[in-house]
Order: sequence, then structure tokens, then C-alpha cells
Amino acid sequence: MLEDPDIWLCTTCYQCYERCPRDVRPTDVIMELRNYATKLGNISPNHRAVVGYLKNTGHAVPINDAVRKQRVELGLEELPPTMYKFKDEKNSDLKKIEKYMFDLPPVKEEKKDKKKDEESS
Repeated sequence: MLEDPDIWLCTTCYQCYERCPRDVRPTDVIMELRNYATKLGNISPNHRAVVGYLKNTGHAVPINDAVRKQRVELGLEELPPTMYKFKDEKNSDLKKIEKYMFDLPPVKEEKKDKKKDEESS
């Protein structure tokens, strides 16, 4: 089950959670399965990309030039604030947690390739 790509299809909209007559909380179950799968290196490419966006910009979704322009026209900052806005502060919490926050295991295929390299040595 942890290698099944279907666990990444859930949009976490919580409709099943609200409709389940037995209080099973399917979304919570799926999130736990994803956590275990991720620890094993089984994370969907799309979710891995989101982690990359968060790591690099502090935003889960890339903000394109059109959105930046629209935000300025509305009198907002070009980018919504994130903890990255304060990353250069002397006692930034980001510096304390950054190395743990985005520590994803390698993609499953990379693990297989590494194992093959070790066996051939």
C-alpha cells in the first residue's frame, strides 16, 4: 500500500471526512500513509515539487509574474509574506529548523540505483 501511487490522489478536501457515517476519518488515514510512504522515499513527483517550492521560496505554489503584478496593483506586497521574509534576521527560527524541515529521502529509483552501485563495487 505504501508504494501505491493512489495515496497521492487525495486532494485533502475533507468531503469524505464530513460524509463518513462511521467516523473513520479517511483523510487522516491517507495523511498517515503518505507520511510513512515519504519516509520510505515513495513520494509523488508533484508533492516533491511542492516541497521544493516551499524550500526555495516559502510558497507551496509558484507565483508567476502576472500574479505579482496583480498583487502590486491591488496595493499588496509583490509576494505574500512567509517565514522567508525574516530569514536574514539574527535569531531567525528558520535557520534553526531549515535543515530538518525539508529533509526528504531520495526518490525510490535513486535508492535502487545506489544499491546496484554498492553491489557492483
